[in-house]
Order: sequence, then C-alpha cells, then structure tokens
Amino acid sequence: MAKYYLLALGLSLTALLVGLHTSALASPPPPQPQTTPVESTLEAALQEKITQHELEVLAFTLYRVKIERVVEAPDGSLAVLWLALVDPTTGEEVPAEPGLAVARRAAFQGLSSDWQVTLQADADWAQTLAEVPDDLLDPEVRARYAAPSADQLQALATVYRGYKLPWAGGLKKRLSGSIGHFLWYNSCSIDYCRYAYDFADGTMFPILAARGGTVYMAKWDCPNGSETCSNYIVLKDVTTAPTTYQLYLHLAYDSIPANLRQVGAVVRQGQYIGNADDTGYSTGHHLHFHVHTNPTWYWGSSVDIRFDDVSINDGTPRNCYEASRWPAYGTQCQDEYVSGNYGAFPPTGNLVLPAAGEVITNGRVLIQGTASDDIAVTRIQPIVRGLDGQWREIGTAFTTSPFVGEIDLCTLGLPNGPVDVAFYAWDYEGNRSPDPLGVRTVLNRSNCAPPPPACSITSSQVALFSQPNYQGTCVVLGVGNYSNAGSFGSVGDNAAASILVGSNVRALLYDLPNYEGRTEALEANDPDLGDNPLGSGRLSSLKVQARSTVPTSPSLITPAYAADLDQPDTLFFTFRTEGATRYRVDVRRHSDDQAVWTADNLAAPAAVLGTLPAASPATKYVWRVTASNSASTQAAEQSFEVFPPYLSGGDLLTLPYQTTFNADNGSWLASGVWQWRTPPLSGASPAWVAGGNGKGDLTSPPITLPADRTYYLRFRYYADAETSTPYWDQRWLQIAGNDGLFRNVYAFYEDPPRTWLESPAISLASYAGQTIRIRFHHNSLDAYYNSSLGWVIDDLRITADAPPACAESTPNDTLSTATPINPGQSVAGVICPAGDVDIYRFGGQAGQRLAIRLDAQRDGSPLDAVLTLYDAQGNRLAESDDLVEGQMNDPVIGITLPATGTYYLKVRAWGHPGTGDPGLTYTLQTQVDAAPPGLTLTRPTGIWLTNGAPTVQAEASDTGSGVALVNIYWRPNARSPWQRLAQDWNDSDGWTWTTNPTTLVEGDLYVEAVDFAGNRSGDLRLGLRVDTTPPSVTLEALPALNRSTAVRLTWTAQDGESGVAGLSLQARGADGNWQTLSGSPSVPQGSAWYLGAFGQTLAFRAQAQDWAGNLSPWSAERTTQIEAACQPDPYEGGDDTPAGAIRLAMDERQEHTLCRAGSGLGDEDWLILEAADTHPLLVTLTSLGGGAALRAEIYATAAGGTPLATFAAPDLGKSLFFVWTPPQPGAYYLRLTPLVAGLAGSEARYSVQYSCAHQLYLPWISR
Repeated sequence: MAKYYLLALGLSLTALLVGLHTSALASPPPPQPQTTPVESTLEAALQEKITQHELEVLAFTLYRVKIERVVEAPDGSLAVLWLALVDPTTGEEVPAEPGLAVARRAAFQGLSSDWQVTLQADADWAQTLAEVPDDLLDPEVRARYAAPSADQLQALATVYRGYKLPWAGGLKKRLSGSIGHFLWYNSCSIDYCRYAYDFADGTMFPILAARGGTVYMAKWDCPNGSETCSNYIVLKDVTTAPTTYQLYLHLAYDSIPANLRQVGAVVRQGQYIGNADDTGYSTGHHLHFHVHTNPTWYWGSSVDIRFDDVSINDGTPRNCYEASRWPAYGTQCQDEYVSGNYGAFPPTGNLVLPAAGEVITNGRVLIQGTASDDIAVTRIQPIVRGLDGQWREIGTAFTTSPFVGEIDLCTLGLPNGPVDVAFYAWDYEGNRSPDPLGVRTVLNRSNCAPPPPACSITSSQVALFSQPNYQGTCVVLGVGNYSNAGSFGSVGDNAAASILVGSNVRALLYDLPNYEGRTEALEANDPDLGDNPLGSGRLSSLKVQARSTVPTSPSLITPAYAADLDQPDTLFFTFRTEGATRYRVDVRRHSDDQAVWTADNLAAPAAVLGTLPAASPATKYVWRVTASNSASTQAAEQSFEVFPPYLSGGDLLTLPYQTTFNADNGSWLASGVWQWRTPPLSGASPAWVAGGNGKGDLTSPPITLPADRTYYLRFRYYADAETSTPYWDQRWLQIAGNDGLFRNVYAFYEDPPRTWLESPAISLASYAGQTIRIRFHHNSLDAYYNSSLGWVIDDLRITADAPPACAESTPNDTLSTATPINPGQSVAGVICPAGDVDIYRFGGQAGQRLAIRLDAQRDGSPLDAVLTLYDAQGNRLAESDDLVEGQMNDPVIGITLPATGTYYLKVRAWGHPGTGDPGLTYTLQTQVDAAPPGLTLTRPTGIWLTNGAPTVQAEASDTGSGVALVNIYWRPNARSPWQRLAQDWNDSDGWTWTTNPTTLVEGDLYVEAVDFAGNRSGDLRLGLRVDTTPPSVTLEALPALNRSTAVRLTWTAQDGESGVAGLSLQARGADGNWQTLSGSPSVPQGSAWYLGAFGQTLAFRAQAQDWAGNLSPWSAERTTQIEAACQPDPYEGGDDTPAGAIRLAMDERQEHTLCRAGSGLGDEDWLILEAADTHPLLVTLTSLGGGAALRAEIYATAAGGTPLATFAAPDLGKSLFFVWTPPQPGAYYLRLTPLVAGLAGSEARYSVQYSCAHQLYLPWISR
C-alpha cells in the first residue's frame, strides 16, 4: 500500500506580543521581506514537483494548488513559497493557514538556472526548512514544528469543558478544518494543533468569547488582508487548572473593542471581541481558535476542549471529510455548526403597543416599541404566537429603534383566540435576544381564513410538510436525488406527513437513507401520507425525477426464479421497482399460457393469491409484474413450479362446530409463524397466534357442509399489525372447496388495533354441499416494522345462526357507488350487516367551511361510528372517531375544503368489520358554516378569582352549526404556554365549570366556544388574581326610638384586595325572619332607607361582597323601634283639602310634618301660591329629617282635575327644587304628598318656600 504524505501548510503567527504587565499594545512588526511576483518557471517547477507526489499527497488529489505569495532571497538563490488550496468545483480558496514550500535555483548548485522545489513530502524537508534564513521565514513558523516543552505538555491529558462556539447563537458557520491542521493541509504539527479549529462563512463575521476570561495579549493594527502581520486576542482563564489561554487568530483591523485593548480587561462568555479576517498567514476569511497553557507566548500546544453547543463526539467538532478519512479521531461529523453562544449582552426591548387585551377584529395590529444593545441593534422582527405555543415571524423586520408599524394576523391565518405579540432583536454580533421581547397579548376575533401552505412549488418541484394537509414546517426540493434527510431542512427525518408534487415531476419516497427500504412513487399531491404504503413519518431519502422518466424494470423477489413450491402453501408475490405508481400481477400456466389469476391496480408491491392446482410431478407457472407510471410501463416475469400433494387430511368436523382452543389446538394445521400458545395479553387463554414477522397458514380440518342449509363462520380475533391499511401485514380468510384450492374470501384491515374484536358472520352459502377447509393466512410481506404481536384467533364457531336481516336498499360501499348528497342536506343510514360501510359523495367549493356531523348516540343509537373524508383522488383529508373521547362519541369533521371538486364521506363502525345491526342507525348532515360562535365570560367578571374553588361561567351561542363544546385554557403568565384545563360539552348548566383551586390560580384565562364546523371564538381575562381575604362591613347604630316610619341605615365596608363589589342588607320584623332588602347598594360607604310601620320593632344587618366573590361575616345587628303614633303639625286638620289650602306668601317659609291627624298616614298638604305675572317661580321643598320626601302637583283651581305640573323628589330624605312658569297671573294650588305611601312620622319634617326664579350666568373656565 502506498504511503500518503500530506501537503505541508505553514502557519506563521508574527511574534508581536503584548506586554504581560504593562501595555496590551504590541510593538510594530519588524520589516518583512518584499513579496516577489511569481515567475512562470517557479510555477512550472512547483507543478512538476506536485505531479511527482500526486499519488502520495492527499491534498494534491483533492485540490488545485496555487502560489499565494513568494518571498525571495536578495540574491535570488532561494524562495519561500506560500501555497493556497483551491476547490476545483467552486474555485474558492480553502479558508485556512497557507501551505509552505522551499525553492532553490539549480544554477547556484552548478547545475542549471531552473528552480528545484522541496515539499514536506520530500525526505529532505526538515533539513531544507532548517537552512532557510530567518529573514525569509519567521522563526515562529519553525518553532511550531518543534516538539513542545514539558511545561506545554502538562495539560494535554485534561479535558476542558464549558466552551461555546465563538460566534453569535443561532448562526451557522463552516468548519473548514480541525485535525486537517496536521493530517490534511498541515499548517502546524499535531503537537500544537491537535485541538485547533478553523471556522469560516466567507465573511468577516463577528467573534464572541468562547469562554470567559481576561485580556492577556492583543494586536489589532495589522491591515486587513496583510500577509505578514496577524491580529489576535488571547484571553486568560484562571478558572482552569492549570491556567489556560484562548487564542483567537486572524482578526480584522481595529475590530477589537477599545475597552478590551488593556491587559486584565474582563471578558464574559459571549462578549464581542472582534471580527474575523485573514490577516497574517491565512487564505480566506476565517477564525483560527485553540486553547493552550503557555504563559510566555500567544502561541502554545493546543489542549483538549469541548464545546457545550456541539452535539457530536462529546463536544468535539469534526467535518465530514475529516471523519471519513480519519475515523480514529471521531466518526461523527457535521460540516456546519449552529452556535449556542447567545452573547453576554443580548439585546433588550419592550413594546408600547398593542395594548394588553386589545380585541382585534380585522387582523391588523399596530405594533410600537424600542430595542437597545450595548453596541447596536441591527434587526427587529415582530413575532406572534397563538394557542399552539409556536412563535412565528410576521411582517417586515425593522432596522432602527424606536419602531412602529402594522402587522396583519391574517397573513398567517391565525385562528381566533389569544395571540401573543412580541419581537426578537439582533445585535451587531448577530446575537438574537434569547427570549421574545415585550410580550403583549391581544384577542383575535378576525375570523382569518386558513393560511395557504407555507411552501409553494413550481411544476418541477416538490414540497414536504411535517403535518397533514400541507401544514407545519416544510421544505421545497427540485429535481435531484436526496440520499438522506439532511436535505429535508426543518421537516427532518421520518417526519414528512404530506407532500405537494409539481406537474412535471414525480416524487420517489424511501423509508431508509440511500434509497433503501420501502419505496413509493407519487405523481399527485397527497394531503395525508398516513394511509399510503410508505406511511406518515417514514421518509428518509427522496428522488425527484422528471415526469417523463420511465419506471425501472421490476425486480421479482418472491417466488424466486424457478422456485419449487408445495401446493398447500398460500402463494404470495413481492417485487421491487422504482418510479411506478401502480402495479399489476398476472399468473398464467406455462404449458398453455392460460391466465389463472390477476391482481390489478395494486398500490404496494405485494399481493396474496391463495393456492394453485398442481399435477404430478409438478405444474409450472409464470408470474408477471407490470409497473406503470404516466410516462411508460415496464414488465418482468419469471417461472415457478407447484408440486403436489394436496393438503393432508384430518378428522372430519361435525356441524355445528365450536372451539375455544383452550384445551387443545383443535387439530388445526399450522405453518410458518402460527403457534398454539397463550398470547401475552391480559386475561388471555390459549389461542392460535401468528407472530408479526413472517408468513404462515392456519388451516382447519375438513368440514362437510349440507346442501340444504346455510352455515356461517364467526370468530374472535386480536390484531396488532404494523398499520390498519391493507398494504403490509396482510391478514386473509381463505376457504378451499371440493377442488382443494384456497381462495381469498375476506381481507381484514381498517379494524381498531390491540383490542379483541368479533368477526363478521362469513356466509358459507356458496360452499353448500361441499367439503371445505378454512384457512387464516398472515403475511408481513417484508422485513420492516414487524415487532408487533401479530394476529390472534380464538373462539371459532360454525353454526346455522343467521345474522340479522338488514340488506341495504342501495348499496354504497365503494367510491363508484357512493350516494350523492348536497351540503346542507341530512341523510339517514344504518351500518348493517357487519362489515358494512356507507360512502357518500358531494361537491364542494374551495375555501368552503363545512361542518360534517354524524349523530348516532346523541339520538339514542348504540352505533360508535368513524367518519372519514376523502378528496376526489381518494386521498384521506380528515378522520374523526369521537368529538370528545368517552363523552361525545359521535364523530364530527370541521374542515375548510382545499379545492373545488368532488369529495367522499365514509361511515363505518369503530368495531369494523365485526359490527353491524339494524339498530345501528345514524343521521349524517353537512352544513356550510363560516361564522364563528359567540362567547362572553360572565364569571369571573373582572380579574379577581374567589379564594377556594373559582367558578368559570360563560354564555355561548352559534347561529350556524351550533356550539359543540367550550374549552377552558389557562397559563400562569405570558412567558408560559397555554394549558387546556377542561372541556365542557354540556350546556344544561349554562357552560359552567367549577375549578380545582390548585389548577386555576393567578394568571391568564381564555375560554372559547367551538362550533361543529370547527369555527371558534372566545373571551379573555389577563392578569387574574386570587383574593384570599373577605371584606368587612360595619352598620352604624340606630336610635332606640325612631320617630319616622323611614329608618336610615348607614354603613362602612372595606376590602384590601379586589375591592367592595356590593352590599346585602337584611331586616327582621316581628315574625323573626330575615328578609333581604331589594336594590342592595354597591358602594363601600353610604346609606339607605328602610320604610317600616308605626309601632314596629326592627333589626338590621349587613354583609359585603368583594369583586372576587368573597363574603364578609354579617355585621352586628342594629335595632330600633318606630314610634307608635306621630304628632301632626299645627296646620293639620285644615290643609288636607283644597278648600283648607293655606295661602303662602312669596318668600315665606313654612315647616310641615308628614303626619295626618288620626292614622298618621296619607298626609296631604295644600297651599296657595300667588303669581303676580308669568315670571318663573322657584319652589323649594327642603327635607328636614325623618326621610321626608315629597311629590308636588300644581293645579289651576281648587276643583283639582289634571295637574298643570308634577314634580317628585329623587329618594327618601331628598329635597325637591323646581322652577315653574305660571301660564297667567293668579292663584294656583300646590298639593304636597309623601313620595311613597307609608312615609310618616313626627320627625318626617320638611319646609316649603317659593320665590321669583332668576338666571345667573357664570363663566366657563378650562385649563
């Protein structure tokens, strides 16, 4: 084997050291030799030497070598060549330290004038290098190839952790080399660069400290691009033992911040320390980084460091070329690395708008805020988050602060509900704020349309999506081959759930990398890969080919060419081809080309036949596979032979026949994976079990059926298959008649997994009068995903018990026989007999929002139904079992139709295929419903929650499909995701939910109503708080004797948290029962009047309630007794009628008592007012005590009649003032009565007075 040498690249780091204890600024570099233009003869000599070593030096094989710079001796006898590696594909220089070669002119050795070049691969390299004068090659370069000192080696055995990649978090850089320093481009020896790393991205990117420390050395004044002078910074880290020194090399001119140009300046991990460039001996912008323990120089032997944000090789970066060539240094690899170094001083900021809790009805939100950083903010990106908790970028990024603009929630199709609005900010170094800034929550009620797919394609592209119906993360891929999921972007490996396929291409999907494993070809969009042969979440490699590409010729697998098969065994066929969308299998007899069996329109490359006849000694057959796509058809065929004898006999079973397989195996014959054993299931007894991996037949003894009677086969079974689709882990019931040939009778799929099921009643009428054998065939068909239990058969019966009669009037079990319906129409159906499915078709419009609802158990039917929606191509769009599992078992699908066209609905029983009965009725209805429901939170009314078990209550309604359920969400704060605490589907209690006090505590609350179309809308409470302290209330004492029927109650209520929301006042009379007074007040301090009766003894108490619903204890009782009778005023006896009216002079003031002679109640006071002219009169009725309050009526004459005017006091104890204009001069009658009946008492006093009214105009003063 040829020994490979590697191109020697020399790294010369100019010794411009910073004083350790004085100044961080290095002295100017010594004069450097002048660079000489490259002579053609020198270039030719180099290429000739490279040709000699081309098979030995790996870099010469992979890259083109060019002379970057020549440093020639003054006499022209010697030259030092600095070499660069050029990628022949891209033409770009490899960003690393340059290679080194030495050239001598042969003429100076007495030979010729041609150059002779020495490379590191040459045997005399060490001697040649040593002979180069110091003025041509810096001594530092040679020092790097010398063995390190004992001091430098002391730390090499230690692993140092806690480093992060030295650039901004979230950004990606390329690892151009690590062990390549000494194995590939050999810029320094293994002793110095074993743990050195070169990072690049083609730019002068900002550099962050990989770990904290203090500035130890620094140089920053070398011009960018300098080939003789290199900028660097060294950070000292005393937290390690021994002390370590971080070297950041090839920095840009003047990019080290001014505050870091002093020895001892503290640097935090993630702090900006400069920009990458290619100063010094370097090719291309890159950062050279390693850590050493040499305190005397900026350069030293690298020590083993690990990066916390590197997930491979225990934190050691390695590119894939290095890992593939030198796996001993680490087999895991990445060419690019994303930093987790989010900076010591990340940007900060806040939002001013939108307002918290703002309701958005048109999608548009005004956003305003500020962002700041220690250096500069370069980008501000608005983001939003809905109930799903996923932050999404929205709108255009801002570049300056402060900022203001508008975002539209409907551009992302955000559903109704709470939306958090925030922003990310980036600083100069590229650090993004670690967390969203300025989070504000708004309530979206915009009823936005669903968003289009996040990825769109051209006719020559495909798009992969992580969720069904083209939702979730996505990636667009053009024509090409993608051998692994590394090209699938954020979708990732084994995660694709739906796919868009361009009209000019075909997608070939593979479930293993490198185009291995199962494969499937698609020429059309597929919204749900879950019902496909490949399945959802199983894509690991992909080919996108032109639609004109023909499928590959089928590779026939089973049965193999010229296979010898025993006639009793069930035949099955497997094959492989790429690019075909449909398959067909034909079997013909070889001797006469007679077709004997066909399986057409297969979606997966497998088919199960049954058995074929065989004559002695054997019968030869040919099987042919035709693989088709839209471009062409490919076919292949091969032969096999079937040998007799037929299946061995057994004891004839008598009818009716029944076996539990508990005591014995029933004399059934088993092959392959079938075993009679107890399955590993709870409570199971012995049964026949077919393991999940492989194939096998379970065959009954012979059974003779009478000709005059129909028998039925039934059994219990348990299925634990790979999927419920018909493609893999196929399970067949087969029956052989008198001819002994087993034929497929029933395929089991779409049955619920991992549960015991009853089979349908399989009619044996077509075998009447024959001797039959029953067979269960289980076949995994390939070697993938076969770890499940398989198929269990138990409790088998063959009886004449007929199933319920329930023949469908119009069979609609297939897409071609689907029953047509229209949106808005209701149809009745029944699942009968067992195994029945009903399929309906309807036309829909793109963007239509539909509620598809099946009512069965809701109407008293025992049917537990499953409802599935398909598009015109038969692709599954949605499936529903229960609206709320275990509670609302009827299925509902709410969907926005993706396209205009035909759609299909399939109804089946959950226990399919064994469930079916005339009583399993249902009603299916479709309804167009685009309007969201309405919901208003009625409790809590504000932000305060009751201490204990708070109650959430809402009012919800929907004018379309109806409210299906109400969801209750909560979160502790805006930084946390929403949690659904409960669902309420019972509106009999008014959408009320009493919470567990440990689940609903302080935080945010959102309650939403969802209708049967899936439309939703809700109400929001932000900043809920729990009030743990009840309020207090004091009712003031009352007089022992109250000389009025009106009792004034005065209170003071207090609450230190949520505040007083209301007051309850109660009174107790002679009956001893407390009665709540109507119109309870809501003010914390105040008074109210209670109207009693003469001679009554009364007690009063008060109770306060705060805004959280907490109740105070009842106050101390206050009692009083109302006087037995009242004392009339001096005017009483004559002024009760118009005839006895008292004449009141202008400006005269009279006092009266509301007390009628005798009973005291119903007092009337009549007075005469004199109007000298029609000037307005001001009448003043002042309450003087006892709750006196009046109603006033003015009459033209003593005869009464209709009053000219009527006035009333606002409440008990309130005075009355009014202005009245007489229609003409003269006397008018004023009638005064109590404001309310029953108001009377010795202290129920008032005064009356009237005068001329005068208007007074005052200036309006505003400030």
